[in-house]
Amino acid sequence: MIVFFFFLIYSFLFIFSTIPFFFPSNKARLFAYGRDFGDSIIEKVDDASFGPYNLPFVYYGANHTQIYINNNGLLSFDNVDARFTFDMFPLSGVPRIAGYWGDVDTRGYILFGNNVFYQVLKPGDTALNQLRDTVRAVYPIKLKTFDPIRGFIATWQDVGRYKMQNVPNTFQVVIGTNGDHSFAVLNYRANGIRWLSGQAGFDSGDGVHFFNVPYSGTPQAVEIPNNSNIGMKGRYVFRIDENIIYGVGCNPNPCQNGGSCKETADNDDGYVCTCKTGFSGQQCENNACDPNPCQNGGTCKKTANGAACTCATGFSGTNCEVDSCDPSPCQNGGTCNHANNANGYTCACSDGFSGGICQVTPCSNNPCQNGGTCTISGGSYQCTCKEGWSGKNCQNDPCSNNPCKNGGTCSVNPNQSGGFQCSCKAGFIGNNCQTDVCDSNPCSNGGVCSHSDNENGFTCSCTNGFGGPICQVSYCGSRPCLNGGTCIGLPNGFECQCPSSYSGRFCQNDVCQSQPCLNGGSCTISDDDSGYTCSCQNGFQGPRCQVNTCSPNPCQNGGTCAPAPNENGYVCSCPIGFTGPTCQKQSCSPNPCQNGGTCNAADNDRGYKCTCPVKWIGVNCQTLDQILASNPCGYWRFDTDAKLRDSSQNGNNLDSFTTNVVEYPVPFDGANGALTFFAPDILTARLSGVSIVDSFTVEALLSNTVPASSPIIMLTQTGLTDSRSLNFHFL
Repeated sequence: MIVFFFFLIYSFLFIFSTIPFFFPSNKARLFAYGRDFGDSIIEKVDDASFGPYNLPFVYYGANHTQIYINNNGLLSFDNVDARFTFDMFPLSGVPRIAGYWGDVDTRGYILFGNNVFYQVLKPGDTALNQLRDTVRAVYPIKLKTFDPIRGFIATWQDVGRYKMQNVPNTFQVVIGTNGDHSFAVLNYRANGIRWLSGQAGFDSGDGVHFFNVPYSGTPQAVEIPNNSNIGMKGRYVFRIDENIIYGVGCNPNPCQNGGSCKETADNDDGYVCTCKTGFSGQQCENNACDPNPCQNGGTCKKTANGAACTCATGFSGTNCEVDSCDPSPCQNGGTCNHANNANGYTCACSDGFSGGICQVTPCSNNPCQNGGTCTISGGSYQCTCKEGWSGKNCQNDPCSNNPCKNGGTCSVNPNQSGGFQCSCKAGFIGNNCQTDVCDSNPCSNGGVCSHSDNENGFTCSCTNGFGGPICQVSYCGSRPCLNGGTCIGLPNGFECQCPSSYSGRFCQNDVCQSQPCLNGGSCTISDDDSGYTCSCQNGFQGPRCQVNTCSPNPCQNGGTCAPAPNENGYVCSCPIGFTGPTCQKQSCSPNPCQNGGTCNAADNDRGYKCTCPVKWIGVNCQTLDQILASNPCGYWRFDTDAKLRDSSQNGNNLDSFTTNVVEYPVPFDGANGALTFFAPDILTARLSGVSIVDSFTVEALLSNTVPASSPIIMLTQTGLTDSRSLNFHFL
């Protein structure tokens, strides 16, 4: 009876321990779920998947758009995974998140159990807010403003195992993202894992990247609800958007391969790993020797810097990637063998070859002389000589047999055909001096060929009228003589015989072209072919107007010569006192003045002027002065350009007049002090207001031969009131 009573108590506690309504502390481990919070429930099945549900999400560094819920404890991205038997991560295939992956069967009856709830979360949903608050609390440094915009929740409430419905498991997976960072929360109810054979964690599906929750997949899996990585039993929080799954701090130790964990507030993860030698990565997940980086049989050894390779014989390089025989260093067909020496190889050389890499050949020292080419033949060599050279080693030069004829001299020239060059004697050409240049008689028009040292090897002696290197030019053939000139052939050219009116080598110049008429004369070619005639300017004469009629000066006695259009070509302007065509006649020699007259040179058409004695007048003093003969009292005589000047009035002119030679008596009136000149063609000059006249001077402008101060006539008048002397002068 007592045993039955305890059995009833145990059964009661077992049944109601699975009901959150009666055990609030168990439900507090899970985020809000159930129909009251908008969840849906999948049908009760075994080994089935549901979805897809649209959910843009970053997981393990990759973008996904759809998520599936699998009743065997899995969420998968982009495809289903309904397998009931779990495999330990890592796996290939679809990316997965395992709350507790095992052989879940929800078809059995469990009071209030065997339910799988799910919901795509959106902003404002209670579970998404709980995820937000949890992340902010766990990662307070850089993610204190984390605010997810979408997520997914799946809750396996009291689910049984295939053929084991009496010990159900309860667990929950909640994921959320803000577009940059993604997080997952795994919640486990107290005693939430009762049946074993299950795995919890994360797998990228690439066969490399994964993370297992401690104890999952082991007989100690029942401890999962009793542990945590954030200090809250039954709750695990991870960042899942990168290639590494980040936990929180060092609980549990995220450092793999024996790495030591140290919690820190300097990063979002809250920890830093110190890896053992040969391991690296944020969680020491990289084994420097796995996979083995050492190639070609090299041995990997972990070091402080990662790994070091000990290479097999013949290999080198950081990863033993360098094969000392690939490519083969052995030349000329030698065989490369790996060897334990500094080079890592040895060469087995073919016959005739030697050296460390079989580089020494029978041609190495080039036995072929004079530019010969050496080729290997078997274990020996063969020389291919340049043109003209011969012998085993090309030692015989092309001039050995003297190929140059007709006395030509041979010299070696590798740039010439046959390897030699002939210097031929004058008159011979050809590669071997075999051709006499005069054999073909290159001289035209009867020219004679002879050998020469010039570039052609010959010269031509041409007949008259022909020229050029081969007498090919007829000097008169092109009719070079112009204007009717006649071409005459010469030994080295031609000559033009020109008409008298033309000149120049080609009779190209007419006689007037050279301007033979001097001093501005005009040249005219003669119609009778006699040459030319010149029409001279005034003052020039001669066939070419070469004679200047005024040079030398034909005018004598200081006469001035000027060109004139007369037969002499000039006219003389004679100085005073000379006349004649060339001023050769002196006007006062012989003396033309008669009756004792004096001849003086004068600027008139006669060239002289006579000064006549008293009583004689006329150009040549040839006429007796009848006035004087009839008037013994005397008279005044005035000639051309006479001026009357008052000496007492400082030489002021009283008047002036011009007249021919006039002779007449001059009465003197002392009463009014005036001299009156009476003549029909003479101006009258008076001295007004002069009561007493001291003297008067009559000036006559005469020729330069009469001194200006010489008196010609002096006459004293008496009978005045006061006796005065009147002196009259011709200047």
